[in-house]
Amino acid sequence: MKMKKKLKICIVILLVVLTCSACENPFTYARKPTNQPNTTWVSSDETIVFTVSSTCDTTGQMVVNGEVVEFCLTTYPGSVMNLYDTVVLDTNIETPESRYEQWTCSYKSKAFFIATVKDTTFFEVGKEISFYRVDPE
Repeated sequence: MKMKKKLKICIVILLVVLTCSACENPFTYARKPTNQPNTTWVSSDETIVFTVSSTCDTTGQMVVNGEVVEFCLTTYPGSVMNLYDTVVLDTNIETPESRYEQWTCSYKSKAFFIATVKDTTFFEVGKEISFYRVDPE
């Protein structure tokens, strides 16, 4: 009888662990810019700026070689952030062809994160870009 009870407890623990491992860390979730409506973010060199709307749609622009490039931004569970051509706003379809950048982000606080370039159109792979929230919380 004790063996059945231990087995049931082990199964319950295993199910809880498996379920929770699929969940995003709530601290990371709260620190992501896309989960902070009505905020504006700027890179430390001030060449990239994006705004998160009240509905959490995120658009921005960056200056690359003197040219202004407009983009929309999406984040995914974990640390991945993608920048897409604004055509995605009209089509609602994210394709590899419309993706400008893929970054891995380290969300240090609700007002600061560091993006590391993983796949790129405009930067060098491995480049780190620091971002700061520029409006009051």
